[in-house]
Amino acid sequence: MSDVEIQAVQAFADGVAALRAAGVTRSNRFVGDLGEWYAEVLFDGKRAANQTQKGWDVAVRATDEFLQVKTQRYDPGNRWQYLDSDPADFTHLVAVLLTDDFRVRTVYKVPRDDLVPLLRTESTTGRRRYVWDDLEPWCVDLTDLHTAAEIRSLIA
Repeated sequence: MSDVEIQAVQAFADGVAALRAAGVTRSNRFVGDLGEWYAEVLFDGKRAANQTQKGWDVAVRATDEFLQVKTQRYDPGNRWQYLDSDPADFTHLVAVLLTDDFRVRTVYKVPRDDLVPLLRTESTTGRRRYVWDDLEPWCVDLTDLHTAAEIRSLIA
């Protein structure tokens, strides 16, 4: 074990503690928590007080939107994501793709009515899923969001 390894793990542990203390992460699901935080900031919303809120993760009061946030680190070999929430419980799906170092790579904001026809049901499990490539028409130009300037250094 090298000093570099020990310092790197210590920095990671300190970072995890700092993220939790700042309220960015609220569980051990770092990827999901980060995606919800990014959506909260980018769309000027408020995360649900309860982490197990049914159907939506971020409320945007100014536009009466309820966002279901799904987050995944970008992997060209894994282009799909499950959607366990009932689309009737949210107004938009916000899909956040992160880089390997957890910066925002791509954000999609899909209205529920446009999302439903894109959902595929797995024959073996009956679970609904979508493919990232199908969301391309709803790719968000982050330069159009005034809130993106606040986290410019976290956008790839």
